[in-house]
Amino acid sequence: MEGTRLGEYTLTHRLATGGMGVLWLAVTQDGSPVAVKVLRSPLERQAHFRSRFAREVEALFRMTGPHTPRLLAADPDAPTPYLVMEYVPGPTVEQRLKTAGALELDELLSLATGLAHALAAVHGAGMVHRDLKPNNVILAERGPVVIDFGIVHPTQAEPITSADVVMGSPGWTAPELMSGQRATSAADIFGWGGVVAYAATGRNPYGSGPTFEVLDRVRYSDPDLAHVPAPIAPLLRSAMAADPAQRPDADGLLLALAQVADLERRRPARARLATPVRAATLAGGVALVGGLAAGGGLAAAGIAF
Repeated sequence: MEGTRLGEYTLTHRLATGGMGVLWLAVTQDGSPVAVKVLRSPLERQAHFRSRFAREVEALFRMTGPHTPRLLAADPDAPTPYLVMEYVPGPTVEQRLKTAGALELDELLSLATGLAHALAAVHGAGMVHRDLKPNNVILAERGPVVIDFGIVHPTQAEPITSADVVMGSPGWTAPELMSGQRATSAADIFGWGGVVAYAATGRNPYGSGPTFEVLDRVRYSDPDLAHVPAPIAPLLRSAMAADPAQRPDADGLLLALAQVADLERRRPARARLATPVRAATLAGGVALVGGLAAGGGLAAAGIAF
């Protein structure tokens, strides 16, 4: 399709190919770069995939903020459905770790906070992303940007996939989705924990290997957070709780992250390097945990900073 014109946009070269669409770099009539996602052939002939593509357009239209891409144009009813977004340059979390290794704590807190803001925008728009993973987060100059809303789903809508099909990516999908439960915002919180843990260690918290083994670990084992920095490990453990009711919501994440960041700023540099955060060092920690419980259950998860 290189050189193809869709509306006023000309496709220049392919950026990525996913299960449902192809992402292209394109240019406008004045030469400005944009990203164009096209429903790939032969899926454009199937009503099911057209419906899912239309939902992605709706989701992007409803979301605002610096941590999700801005929708510029779309035609989900065209013979070849497409949507046009701002072009966000930068590596994905996965690409960044492959070239430069795990993130330092300050970078990790910035990523975790930006992702939590992104989820607050997604959930505030009444949507669930359902596929948060390292390859779907761009580390842009303005902060992390969540991309690929191909399996986004309205929180109150009936599923458009059959009950025996698990949507998402093995190793990053919340355990309740594997048993046929409806995707809620808590599933994205689980994905948030997985992405941040991966960024901290360079490893999937449920390990590697055959898909069925990884899925079994997600369903029946705790995530491996042994090498996650101590200040953020309790929050990740809570976000990845097996029971979705015990996970904080996006606002709860932001509140906890702000307190961790504040504590890190106030600790002497030598102490930051030498000692982990202890429960007793966090002023007001009990009040924070109690305040977060109503937003998603950190207290019930037993989190202590």
